[in-house]
Amino acid sequence: MLLNESACILALKNDSTEAFSMIYDSYADRLYHFVVTHTKNRTVAEDIVQDTFLRLWKNRKKLDAGRNAESLLYLMARHQIIDTFRKQLDRVEFTDFLEHNECVDQSQTPEEQLYFDDFLRRLHLAKTRLSHREREIYKLSREMNLSVNEIADRLNLSPQTIKNNLTSILKKFRKDLLETELVILGIVLFM
Repeated sequence: MLLNESACILALKNDSTEAFSMIYDSYADRLYHFVVTHTKNRTVAEDIVQDTFLRLWKNRKKLDAGRNAESLLYLMARHQIIDTFRKQLDRVEFTDFLEHNECVDQSQTPEEQLYFDDFLRRLHLAKTRLSHREREIYKLSREMNLSVNEIADRLNLSPQTIKNNLTSILKKFRKDLLETELVILGIVLFM
């Protein structure tokens, strides 16, 4: 950075939009590349970078003038990346992800294909941890798109039992995939 960081952070603490712009101009591109490398998604990366700088502005009064602005921004972005992964896994968008990738033309980048292949591998591993009955219910629901009532009729179970099983299955998937994602993310981010 070509500016005096301490003076810049001190000015930022005193509500200087010029200091904020200087920090943004100095680090936004590098921060974006860091985030997009870990999220594999340009839109998500743009949102995280924007949120990171928004948090910097909102918390400007609490900044330590002796602290390195770059390390602070990267730390804030790391937390945002982890939060983003947690939110994605909480939503359990497996079928949406699979459907999207089936519809996408074959012009995927090698990086996108690797990301999709890794997701499929982790999903398959999570499915192997299910009981036979759970795998059967999951397949009928998510892969064959049968309704709860259709599955209940086919397996001679009550619809409530099917709903309970689906809830349990999705919780297991969230747990398995969240643990895997956080371990991988922790290794990558903190190396």
